[in-house]
Amino acid sequence: MENVLLIGNDINNTNQGKSWNDLLGELKIWSGQGNHLTEDEEKVPSSLIYERIALTTIKSKNKQISESGLKQKIATWAKNIAPTNIHQELAKISGSHILTTNYDLSLEKALCDKFTEKNCTNKGQIKEQKYSIFRHFEVKKKKVWHLHGSLDKPNSINLGYEHYSGYLQAMRNYVATRPQYTKSINGDRSLIHILKNKGELKVQSWLDLFFTQNIHIVGLGLNFVEMHLWWLLTYRARKRFLLGSDIIKNSITYYYPKCFDSCSNTGQKIQLLKACDVIAIAVDGGIPANKDHKYCRETYYQNLFKIILK
Repeated sequence: MENVLLIGNDINNTNQGKSWNDLLGELKIWSGQGNHLTEDEEKVPSSLIYERIALTTIKSKNKQISESGLKQKIATWAKNIAPTNIHQELAKISGSHILTTNYDLSLEKALCDKFTEKNCTNKGQIKEQKYSIFRHFEVKKKKVWHLHGSLDKPNSINLGYEHYSGYLQAMRNYVATRPQYTKSINGDRSLIHILKNKGELKVQSWLDLFFTQNIHIVGLGLNFVEMHLWWLLTYRARKRFLLGSDIIKNSITYYYPKCFDSCSNTGQKIQLLKACDVIAIAVDGGIPANKDHKYCRETYYQNLFKIILK
């Protein structure tokens, strides 16, 4: 069984100006809806801030600004994210698969410094236009799966509630009921049907990996707004408890900064993860926690690498 990393946007926070709040602030300015996010706005889930910006844009009926324009702006923002030493180290750790919720190509560039947008050829069994059940690139025999879309196809960028909901429906069809894809190499059988009946499962989606390989989640906040990922965790746990660990054999491990233990939301999240049969590991961030729960990312990731590589 292979170890597979699921990597979130925290690794990009080492690049100044590349946090989610920075992105949403840029969208506000570009669409003429104000300046960077206020302190109150930063307390609102990013998906809802995006929906407010998008809906205000649509309502204005300004032909020069559209939601497709917002997503193109996000793609342009993502193009400017460069890989750091953290990207390099993570790329080395992973086996033949890397999962990421990021739109940018930093992990691909970490694997091959000559990788550019021109090299973006979606190798998915199904060439999706909006959702990302199959979307991935291949770099030096590694597959990088972009769960939330990628910058080469701005329409695939998943950020708002409408997109999340449609994506969840497509995920549930693939995993639990019946895939709506005529070119699926596993036929019209759902993922759970194949596992339950001990059939041959050919990996064609990142969802297949989530039920068959050991997943290590790093740099991902797993906020409760991530409805599709929480559904996936809860559904997998239900089936694992009902069908048995001889059917769903893999493990899922979630890593987070130890200083976050002092945050009440973290306690609730960890309890939920444990209920979902997820292993939660607190990693030392190198400095004492303060009221903002800040930590030294360089130290945190170096400590995390040591744990994963044991």
